[in-house]
Amino acid sequence: MAHASVMSGCSRRDAASPDQPRRGDESLLLFSLPYERLATFLYNNRRQLPMDLQRKLFIKKMSREQASSGAEDLQRYSSEAKDELTPLRPPSPPMRNSYSSDSIDSMVSLPTWEDFFEKRSLLRRGDDTFRVYYTEPKSAESPVFVFHHGAGSSALSFALLASSLVKGFEKDTDGKKNGCGIMAFDCRGHGETRVMEKDYKLDSLIEDAIFVIQTFREMANARSNSIFLIGHSLGGAVLTGSCYRLVNEFGVDVKGLGMLDIVEDTAVHSLQGMHTYLSNLPKSFGSLQSAIDWHLKTGLIRNKTSAEVSVPSYFKRLDSGRYVWRIDLSQTAEYWNTWFVGLSKQFVSAPTSKLLILAGTDSLDRELMIGQMQGKYQLVVFQDSGHFIQEDVPKKTALTLIDFWKRNDKKVVVIRSTWGAKK
Repeated sequence: MAHASVMSGCSRRDAASPDQPRRGDESLLLFSLPYERLATFLYNNRRQLPMDLQRKLFIKKMSREQASSGAEDLQRYSSEAKDELTPLRPPSPPMRNSYSSDSIDSMVSLPTWEDFFEKRSLLRRGDDTFRVYYTEPKSAESPVFVFHHGAGSSALSFALLASSLVKGFEKDTDGKKNGCGIMAFDCRGHGETRVMEKDYKLDSLIEDAIFVIQTFREMANARSNSIFLIGHSLGGAVLTGSCYRLVNEFGVDVKGLGMLDIVEDTAVHSLQGMHTYLSNLPKSFGSLQSAIDWHLKTGLIRNKTSAEVSVPSYFKRLDSGRYVWRIDLSQTAEYWNTWFVGLSKQFVSAPTSKLLILAGTDSLDRELMIGQMQGKYQLVVFQDSGHFIQEDVPKKTALTLIDFWKRNDKKVVVIRSTWGAKK
C-alpha cells in the first residue's frame, strides 16, 4: 500500500516531470533517470518505499549501466552459515534501573578471549594503556584485519568473527598457505583500555586508532602486510577517518575499508533519541549471567556464544557485588555531533577498496545510493542479523571478508563477481 500511495501521488502531478512518473510508467521512467536524480527520488521517498523496492530499483539501474558493480548475492553463503544464529525472538522486556535473574554470580563457565585470539597485550602511550587482542600474521604475505568496535561495546564483540576468519582462511585454497593476522582493541573508555583524558571527539578516537595500528604493526612485524580496516558502527567512522591518514601520511598498505551496519543519515537521526534510550537502560545487574540474559532477551545480541564472551567486558563489579556499565555513554553526549556528520561522503571517497555490510533493517542515504550506483564500494545486506552483525552472523561476515580480501589484495588471484561482471 505504501508503494501505491507514493506512485499515485506522483501521477496526480505533472506527467512531464521525470521525477513524477505516471502510473504504469514508473519503472521505465525511474530506470532512465541519471544516477543522482534516481538517488534523490529514492532518498526523498525512503520512508514510503519498501526497502526491497529501493534496492531493486538501483540494482536494476546498475545492472544495465555498470554491470561490473552491485550488491552481493548471498545465497551461496546460506548453506555454510545457516546454523550460526540462536533462534531468539521473544518480545523485548521493559527496561528497568536494575535487572537480576539471580542475586549472586552463577558459577557457569564462560568462554574467554583465549578461545578466540592467540595473544593479548597492553600498548602504552605515556600514562595511557590500550588493550589489544590479536593473532599474529604468519608471514609478510598474510593480510591483517584490524577491527574497531562501536560505542558501548568492546574488542571482544569481534571474538567469534576472529576465530571464524582464521578457520575460513584455513579452508580457503588461496588463504590456507599464509593465513591471516587479526587485531581488535578496546577504544578509550571501553573494556580494559585506560586513557587519562576524557575526550571522545572523533579526531581523538582517530589518533588513538592510528597509534594502536602503527604500534601493532611494529610489534607483530607486520610493516609490509596488507591491511584491511573493519569498523562496526562508530568504529566504522573512526577507521574511515584513520584510513586517509594511514595511507597519505604513513604510507600504510591499506587494501580495504569495511563498515558494519552504519549509515550516516540513520546514525545522525538515532542520536536524537539516545538520551531517552540510555536513561531506560538497566543501571546494574546482579550477575554477569543476568547481563548476558538481558542482552539476549532484548535482542541486542542474537548469538548466545558471542554474548557470553563479549557482554562481561562491558561491565565492572562493585564492592556490593553488583555489575555496572564500564562507560556511561551519556557522558559522551557533547561529542556525538562529531561522530557521523559527513561519514558517507568520506567513506565513498576513501583511497582504497570499500565494503559496506548492513543488517536488513537499514537503508542507504543519498551519498551511499549514488556511490553504490557508480560502483564505488561493494554492498552486502544480511536479512537475518541485528545491529551487531559481527556477533549475530560471524560466519557469514567472515566469508564476506575473505571474498573482499580476494577481490582487492594483489597477492591473490582476483575472483569474478557472482553476477553481471563485464568480461
